[in-house]
Amino acid sequence: MAPSAMLPTTKIEKNSKSRTVSPNPAPQDKREKILSALQKAGLLGDPTPEMRQVAESYDARHPPAARKRLLAELRRLRLKPSLSETILQNRE
Repeated sequence: MAPSAMLPTTKIEKNSKSRTVSPNPAPQDKREKILSALQKAGLLGDPTPEMRQVAESYDARHPPAARKRLLAELRRLRLKPSLSETILQNRE
C-alpha cells in the first residue's frame, strides 16, 4: 500500500464543491522519514568516535555566538559555478 494511502484525509467543502485533501505531515515527521530512508539505504550513518571528538574540540574552542556567525556566513556562500552546473558540465 502506498504511504499516501495510509494518511487520513479531510473533506473540504467550498462553493458547493467538495474535495478531499490529505494533510501534510509535520516537518519533523518528514525529516525523520527522510533520515530513516537514508539510513536504510546505507547513505547515512552515525558519526564515528573520531568525528565526535573533532566536533567537541571545535565546540570547546569557539563560543556559541561565533559558531552561529560562522554558520550564517557559510550559508550565504554560493558556489560558482553551481553544483548542478558542474554536474551538467561533467556529463558532456
